Amino acid sequence: WLLLTRCIAAAPSALKSASSSSSDESNDQQSQPNHGGPQTTPSIERFSEFGDSFTEDAESSSWVPLNVLDAHDAYVLKIRFAPGPARLLATCSSDGTAQIWQSHSDGFSRQCGFNGHPRWVWDCAFGADRRSFYTAC
Repeated sequence: WLLLTRCIAAAPSALKSASSSSSDESNDQQSQPNHGGPQTTPSIERFSEFGDSFTEDAESSSWVPLNVLDAHDAYVLKIRFAPGPARLLATCSSDGTAQIWQSHSDGFSRQCGFNGHPRWVWDCAFGADRRSFYTAC
């Protein structure tokens, strides 16, 4: 079962939702950011009320989170950073939602939410065109 949801936007703060089931459009969802230069990646301790953490090593207790993003009511299954300079982060969850967040120096602000998926949202991806967003459940 695969449900693709496509979000088209003129700017990150003006995201709108449109549905698509075309397998051709899903080919651009695998675009990865360029890791050739310095990266600005936020340090996030948890994404759910359960306190799920990215780390399981002995050193993790000494880390100090810069921001905490309380994004979903259940398990977060995937996070993705948008390609390019947009500073967008997407999260998807077993609560049936996907969220898009704008990264700021002092934290995150929610830009767009996708509710009503019939199942867990297992994956999400930004399109290579930097205007599309896909979800799969």
